[in-house]
Amino acid sequence: MKHKRMLLACGMLALGAALASAQQIKPMGLSLKGGLFWPGSSAGRDAGSMWFIGGAEMKIKDASLETSGATSASVITVSMDYYTKSGYTNTPVLLNMATHRNELYYSVGLGVGFNK
Repeated sequence: MKHKRMLLACGMLALGAALASAQQIKPMGLSLKGGLFWPGSSAGRDAGSMWFIGGAEMKIKDASLETSGATSASVITVSMDYYTKSGYTNTPVLLNMATHRNELYYSVGLGVGFNK
């Protein structure tokens, strides 16, 4: 079972890397996302081995970030996600800054999660 999970994770990582290489930071203002989450803690796995995730991210402001004398295009966003399984939920709300330099994309966020 662990080998199947590892193979699936590697495949998803490869697919994500291939798709991410074609992306640029040009948000249309609102991004929707959905997927699956495999919890790493035993408490999370007790609720279920695979959780549903949904969320949205909205652009607040264009920004620029200067590092090592080079300026990168950046955006400031706010995001809210929703993780749920077997009556347990977590709703993280984050303020993020996303930037890219050449073909590499970075995103950093700070926020709080609400548990139920």
